[in-house]
Amino acid sequence: MKKYLFYLLILFFAMPQVFSEDTSVNLYSDSDSFSVGDNFNMDLVIENIPADQKCGGIEIKITYDHSLLSLSDIELDGNLNADYSEVKESDGTIKLAWFINPPSGIIDIAKVKFNTLNEGKSEISMSETTISDSEGYEYQNISINGLNISVNQLNQTIGEIILEDYKTDEKINAVLSFKGVKTPINNISGYLSFENVSIVENPSISELLCSKFNYELNSNNFSFFIVPNDISENETMFELLKLPIIVNNENYGISSELYVNGVKLQNISTIEEKESIDASTYSGLMFYVDGEYNTETELIIGSPKKIKLKVCNYDKNITNISGYLFINDSLFDVSEYQIPTVSDVYNKLDLSDISLNESHLYFNISMEDNGTNGTFSILEFKLRSKINENVSSTIQLGNLSVYFNETKLSFDAKNLDVNIVEKSENSPPSVKIFYNVYNNNQVHFYPISNDEDDDLDDLDYEWNFGDGTESTKDEPIHTYSNYSRYYVNCKVLDTLNASDTSKGIIELLNISPVSYQLSNTNLVGIKGENKTLYLNLTLNNPLNYNVNAYIQFVDYNDYDPLNSSYNVLLSADETKNLIIPINVTKSCKIKWNVLYYPPASITSDDIDIGYYLWSFDENVEFKEKATIINSTEYVDVNNTKVILEVNKVKTVENQVIYKTVSSTDESVVYYCFTAISGVFAGLIFVRYRIR
Repeated sequence: MKKYLFYLLILFFAMPQVFSEDTSVNLYSDSDSFSVGDNFNMDLVIENIPADQKCGGIEIKITYDHSLLSLSDIELDGNLNADYSEVKESDGTIKLAWFINPPSGIIDIAKVKFNTLNEGKSEISMSETTISDSEGYEYQNISINGLNISVNQLNQTIGEIILEDYKTDEKINAVLSFKGVKTPINNISGYLSFENVSIVENPSISELLCSKFNYELNSNNFSFFIVPNDISENETMFELLKLPIIVNNENYGISSELYVNGVKLQNISTIEEKESIDASTYSGLMFYVDGEYNTETELIIGSPKKIKLKVCNYDKNITNISGYLFINDSLFDVSEYQIPTVSDVYNKLDLSDISLNESHLYFNISMEDNGTNGTFSILEFKLRSKINENVSSTIQLGNLSVYFNETKLSFDAKNLDVNIVEKSENSPPSVKIFYNVYNNNQVHFYPISNDEDDDLDDLDYEWNFGDGTESTKDEPIHTYSNYSRYYVNCKVLDTLNASDTSKGIIELLNISPVSYQLSNTNLVGIKGENKTLYLNLTLNNPLNYNVNAYIQFVDYNDYDPLNSSYNVLLSADETKNLIIPINVTKSCKIKWNVLYYPPASITSDDIDIGYYLWSFDENVEFKEKATIINSTEYVDVNNTKVILEVNKVKTVENQVIYKTVSSTDESVVYYCFTAISGVFAGLIFVRYRIR
């Protein structure tokens, strides 16, 4: 498809040219003067496309001074309805084509977004621009109007202390940022002093790459000395540090002294950034936790949370979305990651690749047809804390790439701050051993656990089977080599190593309480014919207590027992017989289990048996009955040889051919004449030989 569209574009731009003196390509902005560190938008518009020729294709390349400006995004207008579109922010190119409904008049193409890097002047132009009409003919004499802008150096370096997602009594980040820094940067130093603010975690470097970073935390005071490396020494605007804090009340205070290359900054401000997201109108990727959309959540060790990553209110169809989540694996355990089965994505899935590699959860998801839009989940996972401390970390989205077929889509995304809250008190778990015995010597163990403040999935187990073997599985299966009594114990531990131990004796008996006979395992019948055979069961109870015997047929798609299960009450040493009819129409394996359920009164507080189970199976061969074919053929006995052919028989196992010779009156006379003639001829021959 992409190659097809490429050749169509070549067709548009290779045809002879047509004249259009009034058509123009324009960049519009509210201002042409900016300062270092500013962000600004420009509107890209094509005007005066003739109504009789219309616009069939556009190719534009935006050029600018890369040392002064950075092109951050090209957002195509939502009303373009182009049949083909391709955008590359890396080289500033836009390609559009209309094959069905080409537009005319004024066409709003895109919003172009820039960041300013350094002082100077730059022309933003469209040096390589081609427009063709609906027949593929190129317009000539198009006027192209770029924009000359000025980027002014700040007359002083500005320092900002930004309180991200500002809230009181909750952990937030105090971010130290700089604008208009004089380069090269040799060093940055200073201190921050807080009032009614608690520093809850060590600082971290944000955007600047450093060769040296020294700091000191003393109560609510923070001082530092930083030397950037060669790559970062010419940065003029950047986030320098993130310092996790809790603002205790509204009457907080932050005082500071900051130095760049030993020169004290005169302009330092504190800014509260309060994130307010309306999930009903927000368009982009966002996390869904605890039944609502969130940019922040709390996690306690032993109480994992299921987290979903959802696309919210996106009006364009998405066919592919990929990227990764950075989840610090020293703090968190990630499990059960998948595409939710209830999501629209699951029903339209073409390809999915989801993998966890240390701290990165990668996802690459493609959908069939035209993909989907609106609100839907693309990923879900379970998040557990590995530590019991007051620590915060951010689940960050990275390398995000969203497409509709070959068209890259602009997309917003929100990270998720996870605050691990220390559990000051811990309730210990409890455990009881539950087990079932299969075929006398294989034991299936189950822990019956309870924990008031831990998820049961976060409990660990240590089993000792009493024969010198152990296991750490939650529900182990162990086969004993001897029939005996064994002392079993199970220890359960929660996430903070609080524990409980349950123990008891199990007795394995070499008993055969079930005997049976199947009336006929070799059946003969015609195809599809129902045959009934009988399973004669004898059940004996060798135990010294009553049991509830339960006969259970399994995998009975190929045979049909009268009932799928039967219940029989057996007293100690009692024997009972059952005759169970089973219908069969083809060869199969009849499988059934017999379970003995002891009464609850034999159990103890620490250990409990569920049932004894014995498994049985028997092959039944079903052979089709031979078909008898009656046929009458008239054979001419004058022939020296008679050949009988049997054709069109798929399978011949046993075949009997009965032959009967019948004759007419004329043939009898003929046979007699021939016989008498033969006798006389023989006598004459004998007499002649005697003489």
